[in-house]
Amino acid sequence: MKNLKDIGKRLWVSTLSILLIGLMIGFSSYPIMKGIILITFMGVASVAMWEYIQLVKAKQILLSIPLLISSSVLLIGAFFCAAQFPFFIKLPIFLFFVLLFFIFLTKFGSIENSIEKMALSSFGLLYTTIPIGMLLMILFSNHGVFWFIYLIAITKVTDAAAYFGGRLLGKTPLCAISPKKTLEGAFIGFVVAILISLLFSYSPFLTWKEALILGIFIGSIGQIGDLAESLLKRDAKVKDSNTIPGLGGILDMVDSLLFTIPILFFFL
Repeated sequence: MKNLKDIGKRLWVSTLSILLIGLMIGFSSYPIMKGIILITFMGVASVAMWEYIQLVKAKQILLSIPLLISSSVLLIGAFFCAAQFPFFIKLPIFLFFVLLFFIFLTKFGSIENSIEKMALSSFGLLYTTIPIGMLLMILFSNHGVFWFIYLIAITKVTDAAAYFGGRLLGKTPLCAISPKKTLEGAFIGFVVAILISLLFSYSPFLTWKEALILGIFIGSIGQIGDLAESLLKRDAKVKDSNTIPGLGGILDMVDSLLFTIPILFFFL
């Protein structure tokens, strides 16, 4: 009964979140809304990075919170500039390597575990912030609202179909990382992703062949993204990446998106 209450709470919060996101996206062409979207993305990236740092902390490794969160904010700002002004298209890549330089500098006074901390800091930016920045660029690309809705819809419908399909028909465990996930649920999520993707091919922006290919990749790699975050949490021995009421954590919400965003980004 408790699980059902938790699911109900998360569904309500998720629905409200989707409605708020929908309002922002619908008015994303207005200058004031662009600023709100930028601040929102910076906030999401910062919380995601903080949650990642806490997962690493559970392994007795302390990363610099000010350095990594400020780096996330700067990178999101760089992606926003790149999305708005073609002149800055290479700014996110340039800034990422500048930030790597500063990550090295911060370890010059403390040699102990430097390799480990620098590797984990760099991975944190690649895992959380870079995909979120890519999503910002997708939103402000040509027909960006369509592509944003397409990506969110396919990824989240896949998650839901895999979850409920596994609950109803699942019998075969998928892997040790997440014992409750099943092969049957994963297959149902995969098939539903393809079907929903094909529905989007009725738009003028996507052919049925492109929809099929994207559906295959998003339907499979999105589930790998879900398992990837589960792997991090199980290693850190935590249930959720955060304790936000009705949500758990930001990483719990965007885990599959962190893997599907780059697919659509490079496709476009």
